[in-house]
Parts: sequence; C-alpha cells; structure tokens
Amino acid sequence: MAQTRFAMMSVVVLCFTSCGSDVTLAAPVTVGAWVRQGDCQRTITQGANLTFAVQGATRVTAQAYTPASGTYPSRLAVSVDGGPWNVVEAPISDHSQQIMLVPSLSRAHHDIRVVVSGIHELSPFWSGDAGLIWCGVEGDALAPSATPTKTALFMGDSITAGIVIRGHDKRKGYPATTPAQSAAELAWPYLTATGLGLRGCLRPISSEYPCCPLHQAHNRWS
Repeated sequence: MAQTRFAMMSVVVLCFTSCGSDVTLAAPVTVGAWVRQGDCQRTITQGANLTFAVQGATRVTAQAYTPASGTYPSRLAVSVDGGPWNVVEAPISDHSQQIMLVPSLSRAHHDIRVVVSGIHELSPFWSGDAGLIWCGVEGDALAPSATPTKTALFMGDSITAGIVIRGHDKRKGYPATTPAQSAAELAWPYLTATGLGLRGCLRPISSEYPCCPLHQAHNRWS
C-alpha cells in the first residue's frame, strides 16, 4: 500500500524597507496589522506588536481587552529590556480593562516590547468583533525609545503566526487551538526580525475570511 505524506508549510515573502537609521520616539510604536477604532486600535493578527519605553515607573499597566464575542481571552507577551517573555491575558469584555504588563520595575529607563501572542483562530472574525483591542499604556512615564525603521514583512499561514507552537492539548473535549497553545513571540518570523534588528510584520494568508471587512482593512496596513 502506498504511503501518503502530508506536509504543512509556510509560504513566506520577505522584503525590507529602509527609512534610514533608528528613530527615537516617545509614543508607543505599533507594527503590523492594526486598525483604528475610536481612541483604541484593534488587531486580529498574532504577531502584531508594539514597543515603547518608560522612565521613572515602578510598574506598567495598560488598557486592553478581548471583544465580548471572543471565545477565549487573547494573550499578550511582554518583554522588558530584551528579557524573558511574560504572558498576560486581555479579559473578555465589552469595554477597556486594566491589565498589568509589568508588576515591578526600577525607576531607570526601560524598553518594553508587547507582542500579540495568541488570538483564538476560530473566533468570529467575520462579524468584525474579535481579536484584541489595545487602548494604550497608562500613566505619564513614557520616555523616548529608539526603534528600528527597517521592516521585514512575513507572509504566511498559521505556522508563520505561531498557531499551536506550544503543542496540541489532547485532553478529551478540549480544543487544541486556544490562544494558550499559540505564541507568536516564539515563532521564527518574530525571532528572525528581532535577531536582525528589524521590525517584523506578519500578514497571514487565510481562505476562511476573504470577505471580512476587518480582515480586508488589515491587508491595507502600511
């Protein structure tokens, strides 16, 4: 009997845009597919990320949430000064919620990276009410931070976005594609961009939501 083999692969296009050397900005810099929604920004893309710096802060909190139609809370990975990742959840809600990004800091200058680590891929994206909504860092401790101006674009599938990178949960009746099984910050596109000193953008390719208004808006990112 002939043996049939199936392989999953990422289709990737890597391109670079250069605007000169690093720039210094005081406001958080968002990278990837973010769509403005009032005073907040929404994304349905794992791997969308933002960077900022704080000076004099002893902790860092933010306002963010997973829309009420979400099936599981979206997850954010937070790194301080290039250190280990700490994952926090954005609660399911119909309005902004306070989340603790960094519970304890010295009052020195710190660079903070926040990556959208996991979004439930089976959430109802077609309704325009799914993903993660980010409403900003709290407090007045934001400080200028150097951020790369060279951008790497990765186009691919769920593997590229880090879906189920932590492995399947095979418990009976437990869905294997929850945000807890995913980690965009551990997927190779983000690691590659970070290692090269670039801003990494993910543009997932999906045949499931070709008519989703939000998905189409995300495909118009710059």
